[in-house]
Formats: sequence, structure tokens, C-alpha cells
Amino acid sequence: SRAAIPLRVLVSIEVAALVCGTSYSLSRKYMNLLRAEGLPGLTTYFRHPLYQGMWCFAGQLLAWPLWRLEQRGALGSHEDAATLDGKAEPPVSGRRAAALCAVPTLFDVLGTVLNNAGLILTDVSVYQMLRGSVILFTALASRALFRRPFTEVDLQGLGLVGVGILCIGLANTLFWDYSAHHGHMAMRRGEYAPWPAMGNFLIILSQALMAGLFIAEELLLKERHLPPLRLVAWEGSLGVAFNAALLLLTLLLPGPDAGALENPVHATLQLFHSPLIFLAVSVMALSLLAFNLAGVYITKFQTATHRACVDATRQAVVWMHALLVGWEEFSLVERDVESTARCGRPARPNRLIGRGAPRLAEAPGSLTRGGAGPYPARALVPLEDAS
Repeated sequence: SRAAIPLRVLVSIEVAALVCGTSYSLSRKYMNLLRAEGLPGLTTYFRHPLYQGMWCFAGQLLAWPLWRLEQRGALGSHEDAATLDGKAEPPVSGRRAAALCAVPTLFDVLGTVLNNAGLILTDVSVYQMLRGSVILFTALASRALFRRPFTEVDLQGLGLVGVGILCIGLANTLFWDYSAHHGHMAMRRGEYAPWPAMGNFLIILSQALMAGLFIAEELLLKERHLPPLRLVAWEGSLGVAFNAALLLLTLLLPGPDAGALENPVHATLQLFHSPLIFLAVSVMALSLLAFNLAGVYITKFQTATHRACVDATRQAVVWMHALLVGWEEFSLVERDVESTARCGRPARPNRLIGRGAPRLAEAPGSLTRGGAGPYPARALVPLEDAS
């Protein structure tokens, strides 16, 4: 139970989830900004949502040896025989576990694919902040399935999150002024976030599916007493199988990715032709493994809503990183919306940051303005002015 878990252990798990989740988001966006040759004579961006998703699930396969070590007592107590009200629960068989894990895995596959597609189309900071909508979906699903009541403070918090998500969703769509940017800046904007409105929609839809994943995992962990490591391992195995089937289908369908809707052959060649892409994919897979392991333990020791809240706190870290490396441009309004969504009140003006705003924020009508990908903001000059 939660009372039996030391507070320092819970905090350590939550911090690990925050760090690994942030690493996962940044590495995934970074690989989308990389170009490499795949098929002979064809150089494109490494933007393959299904293929990237398959590597995410492939990383979770490392949970199998960890679970075997746990079974032998090397990583802790034996968890196959759960106890509820003093009665021992028999261990779940392999086939039964696979069938039970198929539902959250399906949510995970669809949610991951839509997440990847949305991240390709929109800004990384907006992507991360829109992921905060998972709190709303998870809380509502938890209320419906577990009959958990909402306090007045809960309702106020959910309302603030909803308002913040709405404002952020409009930040890089209705408030983006394309007419204020020309030349190199506009070109880089199109490469970095080519279709923000569709990307935002896909991200919000994916968060509804991820809420289903969190709730399904809580049911399996607390009602079926499935060990966390075994749950992550089965999700990885089933996720690889589902993604492989979808990739085979997309390879047969015509599309813009090397002649297919998504071409895994072209993506694999890019992966091995570019050391940076290989590194980014490796960091993404390992970060997601650690993030999911921390996440299921948060769900087990606390609730799915707690996990959703920890997952959403990554937004501030990713937003600050996007500003520092020049992926995005600074906006006082976006910062205030972000602060309101998390704390319930706008942030105070910061003189130091405010002085840097004119250099970065060229269009006063926009809230979030995508920058030049991996290039620093000072390099964003029209082509005719470049030396």
C-alpha cells in the first residue's frame, strides 16, 4: 500500500519519471530535425512515427530480463503471488497476462503513433504542454470507473488545466502571424512545425488514449495484481508485434515516404547511415523504458491520476530547453499561460528575460513561434542578410 512506501522512495520514483520522460521527449523531437540518406540518392528528415514507435516498444523488451532477475530475488521480493485481504492470489499465467496486456498495449500503440505524428507537425513546447490534457482525461476516467470523488480544489485545478490547454492549443495556430516572417525564418518555421493545428489535434487525441492506458494499467496492477516489470515487458512484446504489422501495411500503401505511406526500409537505412540518428533512437528507447517502469510503479503505489500529473510536469523543463537551444522563441504570454495552467496564477514579469524578448519575439501577435530547429535564434536572419 501507499502508506507502507517511504516518502523518499515515492519522490525518487517521481523524479526519475520526470528526468527520463524529459529525455524521451527531447530525443524524439531532435531526431525529427535530423536528415540522412536512406535509399540510394534519397535524403530526407527522419520522420517515421510508426518506425519510431516500434523502437520505443523494443526498448521495453529489456524489462523481460529484469523481471526474470526479480523472480530469482535479485531485484527484490517475489511479486507473482499477490496478497489481498490476507488471501493469496494465484500468479497470472502467460497467456492470460498477454490477453490482459493487449488492451493497454493497443492504447499505447495508437497513442504513441499519434504522439509522434503530432510532434512532427507542431512545436515541441506546445506538444509538451498539450500533453497536460492527460490529467483531465485520466481524472474523468478515474471518476467514472473507480468512483473517486472530486473535491472543490480538484475541480478548480482541472478547470485551470483546461483553460491553459485551450490557450496553448491556440498559441501556435490562430495567433501565429506568418505575414510577419519572411525568408529564412519562414522557411525554418515550415520545417520545424509544418502543420501546428493538425499536430495539436493529434496530440490531444493521443492523450485521451494515454489516459485509457493509465487506467487500464491501474486495473491490472491493483485488481489483477500483475507485477509491474511483467506488465511493461508484455506491453513491449505486444507493441513491437502491433507496430510491425502496421509497418507492413504502410509499406504496401503508396505515400510520400520513399514511395510508401511509411517506408521502414528507408528508415532503417537512415538509422545506420547517421550516427546521430542512431544515438537519438537509442536514448529515446532507453529513456522510455525507464520512464514507463517509473510510471507503472507510481500507478501501483499511488494512482493513475498521480502518474498523469507527474507526466505533465515535464512541460516546463521541455519548454525551457526549447528556448535555450533556439528551437522556439520567447513569449511573455505563453509563459503566463503555462504558469496559470500549473499554478493557478500568471508568473511575475522577469526583467532579465524581458530584455531578451525583443531579439526572439519578432511578431507581437504570436504566443509560440517555432524557431530554427537545432540552430540558435541569433542565426535566424533572412537569406539576403546572411553573410
